[in-house]
Amino acid sequence: MKKKDFRKRRFQLRWGGGWITEEARSKTPYHEPSIQLLSFDSGEQSIRFCYYHDGFYQGGPLILSESHLAGLRREVRKNKTIHDFLKKLI
Repeated sequence: MKKKDFRKRRFQLRWGGGWITEEARSKTPYHEPSIQLLSFDSGEQSIRFCYYHDGFYQGGPLILSESHLAGLRREVRKNKTIHDFLKKLI
């Protein structure tokens, strides 16, 4: 997903809501894997691993094959906060 295509948007979960402020999203033949930075109204930040299928958000488990990693990695590197968040994971 090109960075210029991203638009900040609201989300609501049972325990709070806020804004999706960054998104690293790539395309595969099967789906569009996404890593989203969730900025809660409380000030806390979290990341969500999800995917889109035919343009619709899917909250189920994100499954990636090794061949899909390079595309998502390129998109992660374009999003500083998501990139820094994931560096702490690995």
